Amino acid sequence: FIVNQGGTSLVDSQYLLKKIYFPRLILPLSKVLVGLVDFGISVILLIILMIFLGGMPSFLILLFPVFLLLAVLTGLSIAIWLSALTIRYRDLQHIIPYLINFSIWLTPVFYPSTLVPESYHFILYLNPMAGIIAGFRWCLLGDLIPSINYLWGILPVIFIFISGIYYFIKIEREIVDII
Repeated sequence: FIVNQGGTSLVDSQYLLKKIYFPRLILPLSKVLVGLVDFGISVILLIILMIFLGGMPSFLILLFPVFLLLAVLTGLSIAIWLSALTIRYRDLQHIIPYLINFSIWLTPVFYPSTLVPESYHFILYLNPMAGIIAGFRWCLLGDLIPSINYLWGILPVIFIFISGIYYFIKIEREIVDII
């Protein structure tokens, strides 16, 4: 949700951008807040369902906000880049949903990471969402503790976030002229 909606937030709000000045970064950030509310409702319903079915969450649920923060940072990093790029390359907004759908298959969402051969685990470790999903499963379901190697996935997120902010600030003054 964050990547899809945040990536097109500037193009979707172009009428607002032309009328009044405000920090443009607010638009992708607002999509993060909407996504957090949606995600929060889903997690609350999941916990209620777990309790109803007899599976009480363990104390590990206290670590859930750490993985949530990493997920938000990952989504926001990509959304900032995409929002800045969709201003110049409008067709990108039509490609974003396909990229998201494709990336789901590169991340162990519908399958456990144990199905990936050991020789390809380095790809999983560089995928930030693989570690975050493993962390969510660990916190909520008591799955295996995520490997320390998943910390390598934080490096691309930090790079994408810093470079995205830099690029966004660089083109922020031109946004109204391009739209």
